[in-house]
Amino acid sequence: MIKELENLRSKGKWTTHLGCLGGCLDYLKRGVSDAWLFGTTGHAFILNIPDGVQASGPTAWNTQKMLSLVSNLGGKIETISQWKPQTKDFTKVQEEVWNLVRRSIDAGNPCYLFGFGIHDYFVIYGYDDTGYYCSGPGCDRGTGPIPWQTLGDNDVPWIDLHAVSPVLVAEDTKTVKDALEFVLEFSKTPNKWLWTNYKSGLAAYDSWIQSLADGKANTYGIAYNTVVWSECRELGAQFLREAGRRLSGAAVKPIEEAAEHYEVVARQLRTLSKLFPMPGQAEDKELRKKAVTLLQNARDAEAYGLASLEKVVAAL
Repeated sequence: MIKELENLRSKGKWTTHLGCLGGCLDYLKRGVSDAWLFGTTGHAFILNIPDGVQASGPTAWNTQKMLSLVSNLGGKIETISQWKPQTKDFTKVQEEVWNLVRRSIDAGNPCYLFGFGIHDYFVIYGYDDTGYYCSGPGCDRGTGPIPWQTLGDNDVPWIDLHAVSPVLVAEDTKTVKDALEFVLEFSKTPNKWLWTNYKSGLAAYDSWIQSLADGKANTYGIAYNTVVWSECRELGAQFLREAGRRLSGAAVKPIEEAAEHYEVVARQLRTLSKLFPMPGQAEDKELRKKAVTLLQNARDAEAYGLASLEKVVAAL
């Protein structure tokens, strides 16, 4: 018999981590728009590009700070995150995850995780005696059971579970300031949040551009990174428009300025995504040249956008 949280599903975003988190917050009736979710967690303005523009960029970074910001939206996150190669007894980790998922669902609280074998996040909306029932890429309406003992046993041997429970929502000014301070820190201190051979902020654009110019960029990675970061910037611009309506005072003008810059970034990346649609394709010299121009334009606009976000934080 399935123990199920009815109507809990992933929201079906390219940024699957936030698609799952958004589905969990919707289930808890937090009333958070997609734009507000992406913006107030900082993810809308994150950029993480590995050497060679591999497809791991959107998921391979330290999300601890981002997840702590979810408390401002009314969600407390409890996490179990472990790499199998770094664990003496991975079976024990699988069991801990299984126990936490069942406790959470029994209490009426949703969960989501990375570790089902597909390189994405999935909402866990239920369980039975065998394993998990999940919703996410390729199974938005749901599927299962997936045996709990198989979690993390795949080519990316990693379990990253997050259980979400309700807390009080923070005031808008604090929520926006906390998020943008994180965004600015992330863009400047990559070693704190990124793995080796990854870059953030404007340096990430430089790496992306150079890889394309040299013909060394992974074609699937170009397509996947572009569609994810394009989605982020589009929702980031929408978040800034929403923040401009919610807030008042000296912060409003730089918020509007930042929104204009990030709308430019979103347009450039959206156009790039049309050049390199999922799931990736062979690219030639002319295609690379067009891509480099679009990324240079996006980089320039992002530089102005980050400067505007500095003004917003100073005014809050």
